[in-house]
Amino acid sequence: MNETVDQLLAGPPLGASEGELVDWISRLEEIKCTAEAAQAEAAVRLDGATRARQAEAGAPARKLGEGVASQIALARRVSPASGAKLLGLAKILIAEMPHTFALMKAGLFSQWQATILARETACLSLEDRRVIDFQLCALGPDGEFPAVVTMGLRQLENAAKKLAITLDQESVVNRAANAEKDRRVSVRPAPDTMT
Repeated sequence: MNETVDQLLAGPPLGASEGELVDWISRLEEIKCTAEAAQAEAAVRLDGATRARQAEAGAPARKLGEGVASQIALARRVSPASGAKLLGLAKILIAEMPHTFALMKAGLFSQWQATILARETACLSLEDRRVIDFQLCALGPDGEFPAVVTMGLRQLENAAKKLAITLDQESVVNRAANAEKDRRVSVRPAPDTMT
């Protein structure tokens, strides 16, 4: 397939074969992954520019970066809480997980896959997180793609957990204990007399 991005976004031609349609879907997924990487990069740059402008204006240190997550949320058409999560993920990918981010930029790894890796390595030290990033997402010596690009989401999660336990069992156990301690059940009203 040699179609341009504009051609791909216009949709497949009428009469396309099943194989061509699968290829079309695959190429669009690559574009989506690459776009998510570009959005992450733009979010981190926006955060840096906003913080610099606010610091120059004399804002207190605790106020630096205020409003960035809301701007990202508005631009990406998500809630402010989701905007904050996206900004946090973007910062982690660019500063701490360069191999994961490179796979996203290459269109081989989705934002959700990157979120799984970031989540499963959150309890680890920066060094251990980078080890997992390298072991799972770095290109091979001959430039071959890592096995992680063909893993399902559950396989990816399990691979990251296994490596995390191998690197720092205590942190993983503490995380599980805290998660158990913080569990709760709540009830909230929902539309149409549901709960």
